[in-house]
Amino acid sequence: MITNSTPTRAEVSDVANAVFDGSSVVMLSAETAIGVDPVNVVATMSRICGHADDEFDYNGWATRLREIRLASIGDDDMHLTDAMTGAAWRAATEMGASAIIAVSESGFTVRSIARFRPSMPILGFSTNARTRHQLTLSWGTTPLPASRATDSLDMMNSLVLTARELGHIKSGDTVAVLAGGGGGSRAKTTDLLRLVRVP
Repeated sequence: MITNSTPTRAEVSDVANAVFDGSSVVMLSAETAIGVDPVNVVATMSRICGHADDEFDYNGWATRLREIRLASIGDDDMHLTDAMTGAAWRAATEMGASAIIAVSESGFTVRSIARFRPSMPILGFSTNARTRHQLTLSWGTTPLPASRATDSLDMMNSLVLTARELGHIKSGDTVAVLAGGGGGSRAKTTDLLRLVRVP
């Protein structure tokens, strides 16, 4: 669409396949970004992504992703985080949770759960402003500030109340809360998962 007002079939396929491959974002290439109508290109990409999202097999994707990750070789910390985010996706899905609250200093936990493309929103809490800016690109994530690192069940409960006060969830909702515990801001793994009824 450098000069044309409509995309070719190959261009449509490239954008749709990026969605089907699990990409969180798509962007313009250099040529289309400086083409004759970049606003139309962005609008067209948005429509294609919307249609691809409507056709996306979310449950199949998450199941396949878990199988791939379980077969891959990595360190124990990564395997633990993979297992916990997979469990959070499954528990939140089966319980019909209204949101997944993921707490992370680096954003790794939030990005890990976002890979599963859960049907409910992800509320990504972090004390780090840079991390929150980066999380705006993670699929389905609303970045939110945390006052301090989550290192206790009380802190997890306070973030649930914060999310409620901000209007992201409401009393009576069920939410999944996912965090690294025991190590404060130095926690390298995600090892806490709770299903909570919002007070």
